Amino acid sequence: MENFNGREIYSSVENSLDDLLATLKVDLSDNQDIKSLQEKAIDNISKNKQDLSDLIKELEKNSDWNTFTIAFYGETNAGKSTTIEALRILLNEKTKVKQREQYKKQAVAFESAMQEKNRIEEEKAQVTEVFKNKERTLQSELTELSKQLGNVEGKIYAEKNKLSDLNYKILMKMVSSNKNLLAALFKKLPEQIEYRDLADSLKGNEDGELIAKMDGLEETLQSEKLRNTERQQQLESELNKITESIVDLDEKVKQYADGAIIGLKQDFTRDVTSYEFTVNGQNFKLLDLPGIEGKEGIVKAKIEEAVQKAHAVIYMRKAAKKPQETGGNDETSELDKIKKHLSQEQEVYLLYNKPIPSPGKLATLKNSLLTPEESEQLEVTSDFLKAELKGAYTDYKVISAYPAFLALANVYPSEKNKDMKKFYGNKNNFLKKFTKEEMLRESKLQDFANWMTDSKTGLIEDSQRKIKSANFKKVRHALEETSSSIHAGLTEWDEQTKVIRKHLNHATKDIKKQLDNFKLEVATIKRVVISNFRNETRAEIDTEIDSDINNKEFEGILKEISEKNIESLQAEYAARLEQQIVELSKDIEKCIKKATSSIQTELDFRKSDMDLDLGKELKNLTINVKNKSYLGETIGLVTSLVALLFPGGLFISILSAIVSFGKLVWGFFDHSYRKSKQREARSEYIEKCCTEIDSTFDEKNEQLFEKVKEQLNKVCATLDEKARAFEITKQKYIETEEKLSKIVTNL
Repeated sequence: MENFNGREIYSSVENSLDDLLATLKVDLSDNQDIKSLQEKAIDNISKNKQDLSDLIKELEKNSDWNTFTIAFYGETNAGKSTTIEALRILLNEKTKVKQREQYKKQAVAFESAMQEKNRIEEEKAQVTEVFKNKERTLQSELTELSKQLGNVEGKIYAEKNKLSDLNYKILMKMVSSNKNLLAALFKKLPEQIEYRDLADSLKGNEDGELIAKMDGLEETLQSEKLRNTERQQQLESELNKITESIVDLDEKVKQYADGAIIGLKQDFTRDVTSYEFTVNGQNFKLLDLPGIEGKEGIVKAKIEEAVQKAHAVIYMRKAAKKPQETGGNDETSELDKIKKHLSQEQEVYLLYNKPIPSPGKLATLKNSLLTPEESEQLEVTSDFLKAELKGAYTDYKVISAYPAFLALANVYPSEKNKDMKKFYGNKNNFLKKFTKEEMLRESKLQDFANWMTDSKTGLIEDSQRKIKSANFKKVRHALEETSSSIHAGLTEWDEQTKVIRKHLNHATKDIKKQLDNFKLEVATIKRVVISNFRNETRAEIDTEIDSDINNKEFEGILKEISEKNIESLQAEYAARLEQQIVELSKDIEKCIKKATSSIQTELDFRKSDMDLDLGKELKNLTINVKNKSYLGETIGLVTSLVALLFPGGLFISILSAIVSFGKLVWGFFDHSYRKSKQREARSEYIEKCCTEIDSTFDEKNEQLFEKVKEQLNKVCATLDEKARAFEITKQKYIETEEKLSKIVTNL
């Protein structure tokens, strides 16, 4: 193991792929059709090879050969971050330990500041209460003095009215008589004496004393108000300072509080975060992945990269039922996603995170997180994943991450952080019914952590061997996936080849049938043109016979008309054969177009790059009969026919016989007899001509048929060669699949 360099696997595989592609380009066929298809097949294989090379490079870039890495993967809001946060606390993850130490320091300062804030607020309330009490007392005294003053002022008002009455009476007496005037001047009138006594009594009234007391109380009240305001302002200033300090401390405490990586309302995780642990002397990492739902497109590449790093995957779900097998609105289903991401893994575990948001629910499930229905669903889901992920899937576990997190977490009643405030409130609610130890035990998180870190049977046990095995499996899986893709290409190619072969064989049979049809048509043409020759020649010669020509003239006319009509016959026959060849070419073209159409209908050529241009093969069907002499030299043929019909001076013998007979019987005057003999000679001659023409045509037609057959065989051979090219090219796929299999085996 000391000399082992796991990263060499990537360059080794890359070199093997280059060698594979190089061997495919050797020994290409000399046949251009086959070579063209082979090059297309190699081009398709090259694309697969390039995709595989890119994937191998990604695996190399993302691989970790030193630290056992566990990816927490799964659906949105399944509790991945909550579980990891609880494990970080429980397993003393290095950064979490430092964070919690800082939290304690900041929390002490925060708590002290909160206490000071409470003290100031309490003092403010006390100062306000003391002032209110004093204010109420002074206001009560002022009210009482005001009442007293009111009574005194009423008495004074009445006596002042009395003084006014006495003053009026004194004035009336003074003006009533001189005596009274003199008495008034010396202040001896009884009213004057009463006025004096009453006025003297008013000078010593208590209203002045009351007013003085009231003024004193007012002054005291204003003084107390001023003192209260000053103290309140002082305390408010202190409160503002401590509040500002608390805001700063709140940010610091929030920075070090647990649960910052957890989102309550949505998939909070957007990046892949790595957490390193050392337990029982073994190092390992936990990767917190974004959810595979929601805005997955934003983080798709990050998820795939993290899965490539992982040596084991914890697939988390918040439901016990099996994953969704179909996607909505053309979206990829959950099953398709996990098969793509997890099939390459060495170890995959299903982790069912039971949602328990309240202490009441935990109490009802005490000692068992699962209901019977959930237990049954998990068994079904586990069997389902085992079948879908095959060797990658191992087993399932059960936890309830939220109560465990609350039991372990450092949280505080932040006013600004609503999530933290909710954590704090929920933790207190749980702690009213459970101890921290009970919450941790009932949530099963401690059992899960023990399973992960057990030095003998845990997930991270023998981690170096697992790292090597997992990384090799990822490369092997990539090769196998490419091999499967090549095999799929081979299967598709083979299916296409069978379809092509089937329809081209049908086309070949149809083309060969066209030769029989062609022979029948040629036979019909032959009968028609010979019949036309017979009828036209007979009619023309009969016209001359009827004009009462002698035997010598008859012989010349017979030769002349026959030669002319044989020439016409040959031209007509050649023209008709030419047209029939054109029709044959069209029929052959129809056969090939039908085959091409049938192939294109049966196969999906919109996705295929196969070239099946069969129409160009028709250029080989070139049989030219327009200028072909099927009857040889016309004069020579007619001469030979005449010689055959009238051998050795037969004309003279017939003519001599006619003359001799005429002498014996009718002589030169028996014209009817001569005409009759001429018609007999005409009929015999024409039939012998027709027989000779028919025989000559048969001989020439056989030559024509052989040439047509030769050309049609060339077309059929071309079609066969086209199908055979596909069949031969299939070997390139087979060769690639076999070589990829050897590369996998060599791993």
